[in-house]
Amino acid sequence: MSEKHDLTFNKLAASILMAGLLFMVIGYVADFLYTPENPEKRGFAIDVPEEGTETATEVVEIVDVGTLLQTGDATRGESLVGRKCASCHSFDAGGANKVGPNLHGVLGSKIANHAGYSYSAALSEKGSNWDYEKMNEWLADPQKFAKGTKMALKVKKDEERADIIMYLKSISPSAPAVPAPKPAASSAPAEESAPAEAATSPEAH
Repeated sequence: MSEKHDLTFNKLAASILMAGLLFMVIGYVADFLYTPENPEKRGFAIDVPEEGTETATEVVEIVDVGTLLQTGDATRGESLVGRKCASCHSFDAGGANKVGPNLHGVLGSKIANHAGYSYSAALSEKGSNWDYEKMNEWLADPQKFAKGTKMALKVKKDEERADIIMYLKSISPSAPAVPAPKPAASSAPAEESAPAEAATSPEAH
């Protein structure tokens, strides 16, 4: 009886051992067949522009104002301000301030100096007069001209800025003379200069 019992026990132990080995082999085979290849890095790659490269922000190039104004037309400018500016500004002598100040007489006057209008600190700190160059820069990109100003509307087209400026001249008794175009640049290489420091409740005046 003892030998038969020992034989039965040995068979049972061998069966258990074989079953364990079989499960181990099946596990290794399954891992080999079904384990997916993991990427070296998780997530999605996002291209980020390097510092100093151009972004989506549009830059309006400022041209020589003397050359620009040669094509300006006050009649077209009056029509433009009627569409783009009249909702925020008045243009008649003695006209009321709206969201922005009255702009009659703006060219040649001190910046941010129209009576009764509350200007942003950014524009009030300019401390000079509105000339053609400053008005051109202001219309092209108010935030670049005076960062923090209440006006955000950009007049991007050169010809539209020329027309608007000539209209403002026509309603500004103290406007200075229109500057002559600058001569064409020499073909000789010039020194590189630092770039110029170049929506809505507009302000000007």
